[in-house]
This record gives sequence, C-alpha cells and structure tokens, in this order.
Amino acid sequence: MNLWPVFQRYYGMPFEYGKSDCCQFVADCIEAIEPRYGDLAAPFRYGSKREAASILRKHGGLEGLVTLILGEPDEGVPRPGFVALVDKPRVLGIVWRNRIVARTKNDLMDLPVDRGLRFWNLWVR
Repeated sequence: MNLWPVFQRYYGMPFEYGKSDCCQFVADCIEAIEPRYGDLAAPFRYGSKREAASILRKHGGLEGLVTLILGEPDEGVPRPGFVALVDKPRVLGIVWRNRIVARTKNDLMDLPVDRGLRFWNLWVR
C-alpha cells in the first residue's frame, strides 16, 4: 500500500472544500489502496462549506456518511488502510504505520491511533 504519492500531493496544499478537505483526502487514499473502488466520493460532490455541511446533515455527520459508503465501523484493532474518524479536530484520516494521517484546515496531521473514535475496514465491503 503506497500512500506516499497521495500524502505528497496534499502536503502543503491549501485547504478547499470539495477539493482538498479531509473527505477528498480519504477518498484519494482509498482509491490508492483499492483502485477497484474508484472514486467513492463522486456521488457526494460539493464546492463550498455550506454544501458540505448540507450533505453531512443529510447523512448524520461524518460518521453517518462514511458508514453509508463503507458499512458499519469495525470494532477490532485498526490496521493500516482503515479509515479513521478523529475528534478535535473532527476529521477523517487513514491509518498508516500505526498512526492516523488526517487532512485538517492547516495541513496533514500525524496523530496517534488512539485519537480515532471509529474505524472502517475497506476489505469487508
């Protein structure tokens, strides 16, 4: 699983809703991990904070949206490639090398895996 190209593309990229936010980052990571899934974010495109908030409200927040797309969270030990929901800041990330890499408004963050609230396993879809 080579996520370096995705990390490099996002590192230092200005934050923009619908282009370089946490949802787009995770969708790009998923596509790099499992190309057969394609762009899972395609049905949920938005171009502004307001549009993103509307989609999240409609689907029960980030957790509800990810559950709709990937199924129920995995209650086991998170492994590399799992999608993570982090709190403070509330963002999505990807488990990599026993850490969570997440896109925030400032840049990519490297967080301890115990900061994850929920995890989704891509391989049980």
